[in-house]
Amino acid sequence: MAQPPRRPRTLQDARTEAEAAFKKTTTKPVEAPVAKAAVPGVRELVSLRIDQDVLAWFRDGGPGYQTTTLGFAAYVTSFITTDIGRGNAWSYTVAALTLVIAIFYMRLLYGRGDVRS
Repeated sequence: MAQPPRRPRTLQDARTEAEAAFKKTTTKPVEAPVAKAAVPGVRELVSLRIDQDVLAWFRDGGPGYQTTTLGFAAYVTSFITTDIGRGNAWSYTVAALTLVIAIFYMRLLYGRGDVRS
């Protein structure tokens, strides 16, 4: 052993040594700052430009009625344009398509044996 452990002479010496040992183990070394890009703000400009392009696309009318669901089309046809007969036809079409999809899905599940009766 290079140095035998020594006993502190007073309670204050013990507290001082304990605080020094605690600070030594818990204090993090100061890290060097991260180097910044040569041209500041380049990433921000690119991001803002993309965001402005997306917003401009949405403001220019968007896709129009291309993303309208059949249920909403039936509602608009019946109550907004007051063409009740055509809206009724849309509603029956939605109901028939839903029934066909449900039957196909149930046959698929029962055919694989995923559903037990």
